[in-house]
Amino acid sequence: MSLASYARQTRKFFYREDDTPVYLIFFVTTICGLKCDHCFYWRSTNIKTNELTLDEIEKISRSMGKFLQLTLTGGDACQREDLAEIAELFYRNNDVRNITIGTNGLTPDKVIKVITPMVSRCPGTDVTVDLSMDGLQDIHDGIRKVPGSFERVNETYQRLKELQKLHGNLNTCIDVTASKDNQNHLIPVYEYVRDKLDPDIINVLYIRGEPRNAQAKDVDVRKYEVVNRMLEEDIKRGIVRSYKFLPDILNAKDILLRRTIIKTVKENRYQMPCTAGALTGVIQTEGDVFPCEMLNEKIGNLRENGYDFPAIWLSPRAKEVRKMIVETKCYCIHQCFLSNNILFNPWMVPKFFMTYLGLKWSKFAKSLSSNGR
Repeated sequence: MSLASYARQTRKFFYREDDTPVYLIFFVTTICGLKCDHCFYWRSTNIKTNELTLDEIEKISRSMGKFLQLTLTGGDACQREDLAEIAELFYRNNDVRNITIGTNGLTPDKVIKVITPMVSRCPGTDVTVDLSMDGLQDIHDGIRKVPGSFERVNETYQRLKELQKLHGNLNTCIDVTASKDNQNHLIPVYEYVRDKLDPDIINVLYIRGEPRNAQAKDVDVRKYEVVNRMLEEDIKRGIVRSYKFLPDILNAKDILLRRTIIKTVKENRYQMPCTAGALTGVIQTEGDVFPCEMLNEKIGNLRENGYDFPAIWLSPRAKEVRKMIVETKCYCIHQCFLSNNILFNPWMVPKFFMTYLGLKWSKFAKSLSSNGR
């Protein structure tokens, strides 16, 4: 993402121009080796589907214009052997400069096999691999329902760090999802990730959607708030980094995002307009297009529309769904969608600017303190 690209996309929000999304989430497979109680996608995982082929994905990609962010997920995205080729299509055809890969890290060899060619073939983009870690050994293995999964995600992470030495466009991210099963262990796992693993990005997520086990949503938001306060302070102190491009801007966005999640959960109400269906879109494994993965409002199917994404995205049905999202004040705590809601919302500019200045001041104060010693 360049600063000029960000400015152009911000203008889209201000003027609400009809256009294809700036952020695309693509479920490339349903395959996953885990059975987590907190999973919102559990009804679809490991169900045999007629996945979009590489040739079909190329047609879709060529129908779209430039956009900023591509997230390849599932299931476990790294279970698709052609994942590097999929990423390269969007890199070449759509000038994507930020690609995120979602994986549970259960299969280190497969992760390295697909990520290695990806970072080579997409040299002009930041590739971020999101790994999941929900607790220390017994907690993580218990949540993931696979003995040894904690050790495997650690192995995957260490191998990615070695790969990162050869490819400067590779970022590492650890996601911790807060649920009933780990809410009393969030601080230990956060400190382990911060101090022992030291990834580029740490995300502490709040359970969302309709999980496999409904009781997993019984979370004390105050415990989530405590660990996110620690994360916020560590960002201000420069202990936790960010993406390589505009790190302070993205850190400011993430701080506001987590504060918004906490406020939304506490108040159980709408906080700001949602850009789902306008700036963010979702493609499912068989080509169904949705405005949001949490909203069961299908817009159309790419196979049934000649793989023409704009034909679906700018259709009367799409406009109807966008209108519904606005008029009903639809809201959730999905981080991907909240990111756009904050970055491209003119009403958030004052809060965003103050948070950004606060980060810059913290770093300046730290440098003064260090020079004074």
